[in-house]
Amino acid sequence: MKSSRPCCVALLAVIALFAAPAAARADTYEIVGLGIDNTQFYGMDDSGHVVLYASFFSCGNPSTGCYETFLNGVSTGDTDVAPALAWDFTKGTCVVKPCSITDGNKTASIAVDPVAEEDLFASSGANPPQLLLTTGFGGVFAINSLGDIVFDNGTADEWEEAIDLTTAAVPEPASILLLATGLLGACVLYRRRLNLSF
Repeated sequence: MKSSRPCCVALLAVIALFAAPAAARADTYEIVGLGIDNTQFYGMDDSGHVVLYASFFSCGNPSTGCYETFLNGVSTGDTDVAPALAWDFTKGTCVVKPCSITDGNKTASIAVDPVAEEDLFASSGANPPQLLLTTGFGGVFAINSLGDIVFDNGTADEWEEAIDLTTAAVPEPASILLLATGLLGACVLYRRRLNLSF
């Protein structure tokens, strides 16, 4: 009688594949400009909206300043009242270099090398820090749970955002369970078929 061992070995191999930790890999970033840095950073939400505030510029009401909102580096408009967004960021703690700020498992840091260049790094989870930009920084002002980073590029005299483009595909438990039960069912059918052929 033939054994169903090859099917069971395949099932165990698939389970081991899903159970093994994923290899660490660096996130991918796109750096976009948000305008001159004589405005103030106001906030960022977990959808990637960034809001800057200019007290010296009016959006139609002379008694107020102006709030401009950006999404993925593109202005979505301005208003004389702060937009109602659910703010999600760690703010204003990385100005005196070297320094870093962290939100969840995402970290943005500014390091100063021996010749006084300032380097902007980003890291997440177990990934080693990756160099995003080398320039003169006014500081890193925010990082949200997506890993998006807002910083003041002092050399360019403008606000910039490093947008984390990486989406890590994490299999959900229900999908793993569905795959495992499907393979188990296939093994049972294969074994019955072997038994019927003898």
